[in-house]
Amino acid sequence: MFGAQLSRTRTRVVSFSSGFERYSQGCAGTKTTGNWLMVLADPDVPGGIRSYVASTAVDNETTPECRVLLSDLESDVRTIRSSLMQIDERARVEMFWPGVMRDLYRKFGLESVAQALVK
Repeated sequence: MFGAQLSRTRTRVVSFSSGFERYSQGCAGTKTTGNWLMVLADPDVPGGIRSYVASTAVDNETTPECRVLLSDLESDVRTIRSSLMQIDERARVEMFWPGVMRDLYRKFGLESVAQALVK
């Protein structure tokens, strides 16, 4: 009765986990630093060229790639939570015993996710 929906939810959880790992490693609390060189023509300087070297740091969480990744993660959580709530409601209406549902969640690797997201 719940196999297809649990399977889809499991796929979404795997996708979320992968995206969360990428976000954690490349975005959360990290910065990208770099140096740049600016060369200007300046007739008032001997040789006619003036140069400046500066460094910069960008908070990775503000980059478009990281913002899209975070948005995708938030969407995944909403979808996973909604799916699990639909399953729980259907199980309640059909009078499934909680132990049966725990076994199903465990079979699909969703037991801890269900406990965390559906209260």
